[in-house]
Amino acid sequence: MHLHQCACSREGTVLATLREYFNILMSRLLNVGTERILKVDKEDFTVTERVYVDFDMAAECVGYYIPHSPHVLCVCAALMDSLPDLALAYKKAIGIKSGFPNETGTSTSDVFFTGRVYFYTEDELTPYDVSSVEAYGRERKLLVVVRGPGFAEKMSALTKPRAFICHDSRDKGDIAGPLALELEKRMCRVWYDEFSLNVGDNLIESIEKGLRECRKVIVIISKHFLANKGWTKTEFEAVFSRELFEAKKVLLPVWVGVTHDEVYKYSPTLVNKFAVNWNEGLDKVVQKLYRAVTDDDCPSLTPE
Repeated sequence: MHLHQCACSREGTVLATLREYFNILMSRLLNVGTERILKVDKEDFTVTERVYVDFDMAAECVGYYIPHSPHVLCVCAALMDSLPDLALAYKKAIGIKSGFPNETGTSTSDVFFTGRVYFYTEDELTPYDVSSVEAYGRERKLLVVVRGPGFAEKMSALTKPRAFICHDSRDKGDIAGPLALELEKRMCRVWYDEFSLNVGDNLIESIEKGLRECRKVIVIISKHFLANKGWTKTEFEAVFSRELFEAKKVLLPVWVGVTHDEVYKYSPTLVNKFAVNWNEGLDKVVQKLYRAVTDDDCPSLTPE
């Protein structure tokens, strides 16, 4: 048995496999894990078991990763049958207390089992099978959540960045960074170099991939941007090429302290695109961009 605690890192937010999602989701909580061996059809079968403890809520839940098995329903049933004793055993095995100085705090002996159970199974169960597992759990006062390969696919789609933020590096701290953070808070994933690049990544390949795959590209049009004839100019031209190729509205401009004439000199085409103005304030700007990025029926920014 081992004790494991970690924070969900930016590198771990886009995951490919069900096992990886099992490892990372809820990893902000203290969790205790072990490999449990069951007898299935007279053969040993190993599942990964974790108990998650939320000290703030004084609550715990349980998760299981189940590899491929022709007897997955039997495995789920056997695991649920053993849960009452399991929860008590972990409480006795761990002696941890949390809290700030001068506070009473919460210890593992104070934590109650919520009855919530997560099954991550590599076998895609039918709706009928899922209902059967859930019903078996309800009979034992358990709230069961079944997650299969389809869950991993949906999570990958959700965690894929939906908007690319094109900006001059001098606008990172005051404009691009706050904008990216606020969109992320609204569960709108963005491709932003501080979030999306890891040490060792190929810079050009990563940026080109982001420009190609994100449904929208937010372009921060500032005096710094207009004066930059290097990489930001290349990104901007790539976005226009994509718009022409796909015949879709991709570019979402944000004007920051620039005039109509300045933008016209940079690009006569760009000046005709309706833009959101940074002077409206961060909340208003984020609200408009969020709607433009997430609304499938919204081809571009439009005035209210």
